[in-house]
Amino acid sequence: MTTQHTPLHYWRGRLIPEELQLGWAPFYNLGFLLFLFMPALFDYQGKTEMYWVGMPPGILWPTLATIAVFLPLYFRAHWGGGRSPIAYTLAIAALGFLLLPVNPFANTYVIYAVAFVAQIGHRLASRLLWVAAILLAFLLEIVLVRFPIFIFALTTIIAVAVFFGNHFYGENARKRAELKLSHDEVRRLAALAERERIGRDLHDLLGHTLSLVALKSELAGKLFERDPAAARREIDDVTRVARDALTQVRRAVSGIRAAGLASELASARLLLESDGIAFQYE
Repeated sequence: MTTQHTPLHYWRGRLIPEELQLGWAPFYNLGFLLFLFMPALFDYQGKTEMYWVGMPPGILWPTLATIAVFLPLYFRAHWGGGRSPIAYTLAIAALGFLLLPVNPFANTYVIYAVAFVAQIGHRLASRLLWVAAILLAFLLEIVLVRFPIFIFALTTIIAVAVFFGNHFYGENARKRAELKLSHDEVRRLAALAERERIGRDLHDLLGHTLSLVALKSELAGKLFERDPAAARREIDDVTRVARDALTQVRRAVSGIRAAGLASELASARLLLESDGIAFQYE
């Protein structure tokens, strides 16, 4: 079956691997970057009320610069393999650390980094250590720049919630993949059993047919001199039997090929996607 893809789906597949089956969620998650512009709602001249005062240039341009660096890191982090997810995670966290002295809402990058830690293919304990290291570094900077500790507390609560949300989502996705693999394996074994049954049927069919062909051919050879008409009838019977057998063999072989191709394609797709390689077929 052919699936029609729009240009939007094409570019989505270029930016986010389709085998992750995340859909548009990574693009929706970019909406949290709006928190970086929250300083525009605050008056930094000592007033406590919130109202629109405009983004100060000293905050706006560094923030835009970090976003320009963040977006390539964000999309490449979804494609990473081996150690590269850790590198992208630390780079995103570093953006938050660099921006924090001028923008207190730079903790948004720290939360993004912790969210990516949940996708690193390590044990849960190892990933929690990475989360702790990032949050401890963030706490140290909070103390150095003399920001309120509640910023760290709020960031920690959100980051931990996001981490475990992504962790359990990944676990559920893995279990669904294993269940699908087991179902495909059952179908593959069923197809293999069917091929073996067809093979036995072919053996019986060909054995019976070839015995009949040999017998009638021998009889036709003996009747050729004495009764040519009877010999011709025997040869006609041999032709008919051979054609019937050929039809039955073709029907059985086509069933084997159809079942074999479907199971082999399914197995190939599961094998490739388990290694992070997209495989599509029609």
